[in-house]
Amino acid sequence: MGGKGKRVALYFRVSTDGQTTSNQQLALAEVAARRGWQVVQIYEDAGISGAKGRDKRAGLDAAMKGATRRRFDVLAVWSIDRLGRSTATVAAVLAELDAAGVAIYADREAMDATTPHGRAMLQMAAVFAELERGMIRERVNAGHPSSSAPRVRW
Repeated sequence: MGGKGKRVALYFRVSTDGQTTSNQQLALAEVAARRGWQVVQIYEDAGISGAKGRDKRAGLDAAMKGATRRRFDVLAVWSIDRLGRSTATVAAVLAELDAAGVAIYADREAMDATTPHGRAMLQMAAVFAELERGMIRERVNAGHPSSSAPRVRW
């Protein structure tokens, strides 16, 4: 999607207060400049898990309201998992953006949802984001003292 002159909003998210969105900001600013997109809005959720719903993520909620009001043409994210860690959440966001006529661009996956192929690939990436979240949860639980997971000692 070339889209010279397109209005783009950038959305950033990190899960903990100890993390920063600066790498996401740099990457997406470069993409916007390279594609000739005009950055018109920046939304951010810092220290909020992607497992949280839209009601707990003020930045995502504001981005979706901006999309509905057609304040931008493209919503750019560093990675599809920034939108959410469940397939249902990401699918709902994609459907709402589509209904508003707003395209999605995910830099890490180098995909946009302006084509059927790109949309399918983004949905597959959402499935893998959900899988990754489940695996992280299992690892955390396995290391927790109250975990019933068997401990192996060598």
